[in-house]
Parts: sequence; structure tokens; C-alpha cells
Amino acid sequence: MLSLSRVLSFDMVSKTTIKHHNENKEDIDIFINEYLSKNINQGDDASRWTFVLNYSKNLPINVVDKIIHLYGNDKIVNDLVEFYFEIFKHMEFVFEKHINMIEQENDETIKRNLVSLILFNSITYSSFLF
Repeated sequence: MLSLSRVLSFDMVSKTTIKHHNENKEDIDIFINEYLSKNINQGDDASRWTFVLNYSKNLPINVVDKIIHLYGNDKIVNDLVEFYFEIFKHMEFVFEKHINMIEQENDETIKRNLVSLILFNSITYSSFLF
């Protein structure tokens, strides 16, 4: 297991510095520690996304809300909206049900998608110094 007693990361998207300590671990620290322990190739986006999605779908909703509160910002929300609309660009046929897709998403699903993006950004745009 990696020791994160002296790890510092800077998320370039949210412009947030995250200090990782072994004592009094924060939710993002726990996530990054689990990610690093899996030894996933940093260039393997599919494996990283799979890990992030599986991790975020099992988080309690209060942790989801906390991560959004601490690390969410307008840039990340706009990126998520862009990802939703990017889906439409790659559809061959668009029906009314597709246009209403975002409205059909419940708040919890949208929050989990936002947290997935935050967590993915935290491992993509951060440098880990040991």
C-alpha cells in the first residue's frame, strides 16, 4: 500500500490544491489512495473511467454532495453539460426522448456523473509527488 503522508496534488481544472495525509483522511484522499493502489496505467483512459464510475456509483449520497461542494465549480458543470450534448452529436437519429434525456436524469444520477468527472479530473490533471 502506498503511503500518502507527503503527497500533494494540484487539480489544474478546478485550480485546487489537495494535500493528502494518512491521518484524518478526506474523501478525495481515500479515492486517490485506492486509485494509486490499483496501479492503473495513466494512459489507459478506458480503465481509469471504469474505475472512477464503479467507485462513484458506490459512494453514499452525502459523500457525493460533499465532493461537489468542495471541488465542484462552473467549469466542471459546463464540461458535464458539454459531455451530455456531445452524445447528441454522435447519434444517427435523435428522437424527442433523447432531447429530454437530461430532464429524465434524476438529481442523484447527475450528481454522481458530476462527481465522476471531478474524480476523473483529479487523477488526470494532478501530479503526484512522493
